[in-house]
Amino acid sequence: MPSFKLNGIVHKVCDAETKGTFTFRNLQLRVDTDGKFPQVVEVQFSQANVDKLDPIREGQEVEVEFNLRGREYNGKVYNSLSGWKIAVTGKAAEFEQPKNAIDNYKKSGETFTVPDSDAADSLPF
Repeated sequence: MPSFKLNGIVHKVCDAETKGTFTFRNLQLRVDTDGKFPQVVEVQFSQANVDKLDPIREGQEVEVEFNLRGREYNGKVYNSLSGWKIAVTGKAAEFEQPKNAIDNYKKSGETFTVPDSDAADSLPF
C-alpha cells in the first residue's frame, strides 16, 4: 500500500481514546496545511503509534506520513488517514490570536480607553 506525506502546522492534538475491552487506543491529530487552498486535515494514530505524538505540541511544523484507508459499510464508503510516522520539521509557529476586542485594538496600534465607573453611572439609561 502506498504511503503519503503531509506537511503543515499542528492545529490540535486530541485526547487519546480507548475503545472496547481490548484497550484499542486511538488519537486524532489535526494539521493545518499551507498553500493556495489551506486545509485542516485530520490524521488518526492507533495503538503503538499514539506514543509517537507525546512530544508533539500545537503550533509545531511537522511532516506526517500516513496510509489512506477505506471501507464500505451499508453502501457508503468511509475513508481515513492512518498515521504511522511524524517528525518536527521547524520551530513552533507563533499563534497569537486576540482574545477580545481590546486585544484587537492593541494589535492594530489604535488607542482604546475605558470610561471610568463614575462616567458610566451618569448615563441617562
